[in-house]
Amino acid sequence: MSRKHFVWLLLAVVTAVLALLIVTDWVPYLRGPAPETAEWYWPYALRPASRWATAVFPAFLFGGLGWLWVTRRNLSRFANFWLMLSLVAVHMLWQVGIVYTDNPQVGQELVNRTLSHLSGGYFATAVESGESGWTPILQQFDTQMPTFGSEHARTHPPGLLLLNWAVVQASNGFPAVRDDLAALVWHWRCTDLWLLNRSPAVAAGLWLMSALPILAGALTLYPAYAVGRKLLPDVSQARLAAVLATAVPALLIFSPKVDQIFVPLALLALLALLQTLDHSARANWRKAAGWLAVCGLLISLLSYFSVGNLALLLPLAVLAGLEWLTERRSLGRGVALAGVMLVSVTAVWLVTWAAWGVPPWRIGQEALTQHYELVTLKRNYAWWLGWNLVDVLVYAGWPLVLGFVGFLLTIKSYVKQTANKRLVFLAVALLLLLAVLTVSGSARGEVGRIWLFFLPWLAFPAVGFFARLNLDESRHALLLTCHLLLTCALAIAWQPVRGVIVVAERPDMPLAIPSEATNTQFGDQLTLRGYRLASLETSTLNLLLFWEAEGPTTRPYTVFNHLLNDQGELVAQQDNWSLNGQWPTTCWQPGSQLIDQYHIPIPPDLPPGTYTLYTGLYDGRDQSRLPTSNGQTEIKLFDIDLE
Repeated sequence: MSRKHFVWLLLAVVTAVLALLIVTDWVPYLRGPAPETAEWYWPYALRPASRWATAVFPAFLFGGLGWLWVTRRNLSRFANFWLMLSLVAVHMLWQVGIVYTDNPQVGQELVNRTLSHLSGGYFATAVESGESGWTPILQQFDTQMPTFGSEHARTHPPGLLLLNWAVVQASNGFPAVRDDLAALVWHWRCTDLWLLNRSPAVAAGLWLMSALPILAGALTLYPAYAVGRKLLPDVSQARLAAVLATAVPALLIFSPKVDQIFVPLALLALLALLQTLDHSARANWRKAAGWLAVCGLLISLLSYFSVGNLALLLPLAVLAGLEWLTERRSLGRGVALAGVMLVSVTAVWLVTWAAWGVPPWRIGQEALTQHYELVTLKRNYAWWLGWNLVDVLVYAGWPLVLGFVGFLLTIKSYVKQTANKRLVFLAVALLLLLAVLTVSGSARGEVGRIWLFFLPWLAFPAVGFFARLNLDESRHALLLTCHLLLTCALAIAWQPVRGVIVVAERPDMPLAIPSEATNTQFGDQLTLRGYRLASLETSTLNLLLFWEAEGPTTRPYTVFNHLLNDQGELVAQQDNWSLNGQWPTTCWQPGSQLIDQYHIPIPPDLPPGTYTLYTGLYDGRDQSRLPTSNGQTEIKLFDIDLE
């Protein structure tokens, strides 16, 4: 068997075995060094088979479109445009399908993941900070970080918090869209007073921040393709690298994580550096400096989101340095460009320092300290020296790892080819980055997510390797199938994101029919169809109210039942959300009917007489009552004689 055939066989066999091990969990150590213990591990949660199609069908639709795009070399601009746009749309559909396998209520699940302190952690902190005023917080951000309720907010600079707040404010520019999105989100989080008592912009912003990472992940295709055109010798290889980079498992199964936003920005930084090197080769120093400034600004922004993104400087510096040395370019020009890079990389931080007076190093130091105390200190260094690389194998994808390792093992043959020198430099830079990050122990576990910002870069040397193995149409299909199969296996078997947050579930209701009809409408959305006095005990008035929702409600109204004496004085009451306080009006689906049970306690010392029961609704935020269609704030149900 030839070496080329052996590599393709190895790709197929290991992919099949790895997918089987992931789905069956026969080797739980793929999920971490000590599964089901206090040490970090990825949870195993095989989804019902009835939901698998939503993860698998979009995957192979994406693969089919990708194969068509890769193998049709002479596409018109029109066809190329629509194929790329279709890949982006299907990628978003694929992410949504993966979320569906975990929870069929996709919109609710995405919002819950974004709002949860454990899976998200930035949104609530950003809103609370914005409401209290950003200036005093930013002026003392390093001392404020330990006070944040979310561990993620405590370990990161202010960039992600400001991004969340900016999205909230931006929604105010489109009031109609904002209000529609807010109504949707309020219904999904129908018992969440933290959210229900805030402006529509906050709820709409939550929806937008749930969608933004999904969009960013799909848009990775464009910068990945542009980088591929710079690094690989023909358009077909560039397209293949773009498809593989965009289909990295970690970019799909963590939705909606802010880490997905880092990926296209990091690729744009790499693209800007490649543009810099192109212009410097032609001695066009002004354009070279301009592109390098763009690269530095992108890194500055990325580091403002997460200090860990500064690790990108290592592969970028190695790539540029190796080319500069091998091409023997001007040392003076190199020093000048390094100065441009230094200024641009620190630009966002310098603006923060100038505007709010907090030194950048204090924020960075506190972020690293918090991460060390909350995460690093609690995990075994020796274990993760090996298991971080297992995570890379799983979350970058076996095909990319095989191609990357194959490229490194045959690197001498690429060095001799002038056209592939940058690819060689990038592979060396990535190997060095992996070694430094692993040995440093800065990330112990979760590297499938934490290292996501550079994992798609492995696609470029991987394609360079596979391109030398008779990469015809059938092998394009095999490579794409293997890559997509692993993502599907992870999507249906592991649970890398868990939105740990209270989710409302409709409680059971008694079976009954009203004894008296009322048909009274409150506001525009709620109608009391009738009631039934279930029983009158010595100490309790048992009442059933029959409600119908005419439309969506954006406030969690409290139902009140007030028993008044003949003087109009309140003698007994029961006020709570419907269904025993568990299902407020914001949870009611339009057209739904509810049987709402109350047990109104009667005081034992209540004198005999005739009493009247009134019911209605009020907003607990300001105690304002919801009027009926004829302007009343309550309705009389019945009189009752108590002895």
